[in-house]
Amino acid sequence: MTAKPMGFEQRVYVLTTIASATLAPTAAEVTAGTEITIDLPAPVNFAGSQQYADTSDISTAQDKQQTSTISIENLEIEIWKPKTGAIAYPALDNQTEYYIVKFEGGNIAGADPAAGDVCDVAHVEVGLKSDGATPRGEARRKRVPMGLTEAIAWDVAVLA
Repeated sequence: MTAKPMGFEQRVYVLTTIASATLAPTAAEVTAGTEITIDLPAPVNFAGSQQYADTSDISTAQDKQQTSTISIENLEIEIWKPKTGAIAYPALDNQTEYYIVKFEGGNIAGADPAAGDVCDVAHVEVGLKSDGATPRGEARRKRVPMGLTEAIAWDVAVLA
């Protein structure tokens, strides 16, 4: 199993293709991808926003709201770019579409992802990588902005 920096329990892969319309990758697609966990100084977090619509009637003093639209939020990750041996930096080309597949701690039964393991999948387009704030004594950090191209697939099982 690959060592995880900073003690977080997450493994993250970059895939160029997923054949399934439900964004459930196959074990072969995951293993053909590039694991970038070792170059991540912090976990990758997918996020969304819930908006609310005001449904108050004019005769009440109490505001009422109901759920309204849901928005997916773009994400930006930081990666380390060491002088030699960078994995994430060359795996994420500018202005290129990828699938970011993340397995949270405990969601991989064996040493490597296999059928039945559970992951979250985001289809993204990488923007323009840029320099990030790098503390002294650490490998260079780069910021990688990503635009989500569709809804995140949460808790999908890897296919055989």
